[in-house]
Amino acid sequence: MDPLTVTLPLILFLGIASSFYDSRKQIIPNQLVTPVFFIALLVYTIFILTTEKLNFSFVYTTSSNLLVSIIVALALWKKKWWYGGDAKLFITYALLVPVSVYQRGYVPYFPALVLLMNTFIPIALLTSLPLFRHRFPVHALANAALSVFALAWLPALLVSNTVLQFLLLLALSSVFATLPFGFWVQALLIVYRLVTDTTLRTFSFWFHFLLYTFLLLAITQYIATHANSFATRKRPHDGDILAEDISSLKKGAMITAQDARLIDQPALVYDKIPFAPCLFFGVLLTIVSHGIFLSLITSFI
Repeated sequence: MDPLTVTLPLILFLGIASSFYDSRKQIIPNQLVTPVFFIALLVYTIFILTTEKLNFSFVYTTSSNLLVSIIVALALWKKKWWYGGDAKLFITYALLVPVSVYQRGYVPYFPALVLLMNTFIPIALLTSLPLFRHRFPVHALANAALSVFALAWLPALLVSNTVLQFLLLLALSSVFATLPFGFWVQALLIVYRLVTDTTLRTFSFWFHFLLYTFLLLAITQYIATHANSFATRKRPHDGDILAEDISSLKKGAMITAQDARLIDQPALVYDKIPFAPCLFFGVLLTIVSHGIFLSLITSFI
């Protein structure tokens, strides 16, 4: 029996409930996540004990995936990139989604990395699109296209995994963007590719080029702004102050709680995009795609 048939109702329940709480109350309660986590542990224990032939590979991969997911979630929480509720929710989803789901872009020891990518890439796309409507980042688009054309073939030489290829492309583009001679190295790589690459005239090449360029553009724009530009303001309460009220202190910028204490006023109140619905969407996207959704898209080409 596929564990997904048992865990899917739990995934749907947790996804709907956590999305409601996070959207309405900006909180993911422990009373919701913790019981589901332990129920999932019980489900896997029963599944393993009742299986006629024990699959050690499944047990090992599930255990390593859970362990690495806990480490990654704690690291992101420690870095204050996640709240505690977000970290616990991701850990629970990492356990609920069976490792057998990750057929596309499977990452050894940490298959749930696919779940993270299926969550954060749509977030980057969603939050970057409003920027494009107001002022299209032509310079950033040119840099993204340059990086993809010059560097995308290098990860393909090193690994065959789509997830790792895209992560390596992000890493390489970030490194070359910081090097003083990075532009000229990429220019030389472009010339080399124009001379040697025989796939440049194929539809598949240009499809992948445009897809990765747009994704790289969206992700770099998202990272560059740290999502601050996409925060939607909460309904202010008594005592709250808004950015425009303190423009004389920091013109056109958000202030921190420390800044607010300097003027003996409450901190600014902003509301980020709720993470629970985004993570739930990433889980569903992972299940439907049987792994990384980029591989599903490119499989049609």
